[in-house]
Amino acid sequence: MASKSQAQSILQEKYGINKSISESFNQEECEKLLIILDAEPIAIKLVESLNLQNKKLMEVNSQLQKDNKYLKNIVDQIKLKLTADIKNLLKSDSEIRKGLIKLLQSIQG
Repeated sequence: MASKSQAQSILQEKYGINKSISESFNQEECEKLLIILDAEPIAIKLVESLNLQNKKLMEVNSQLQKDNKYLKNIVDQIKLKLTADIKNLLKSDSEIRKGLIKLLQSIQG
């Protein structure tokens, strides 16, 4: 009988089941999963399919993180430009200054 850690290692090496996934299983469940995978080819196909889906999700997640960082940079640039423009407007005309103060107060709540 293998320890949980040994069973997890076998699951990862032989079937590509990440230890972070098998961590939620106890030792007996890891061993049962190994028996099922050894005995049932359809179970292996299921695991391979899930691994493929997981890989695709990781790729999509990575791209979304890159896109999010890019969009955050754009928003930061817009905020910086807006702040500079408002500062210049506040210097130029008291009526514009009053209007901008009202607008900013309404936006802030």
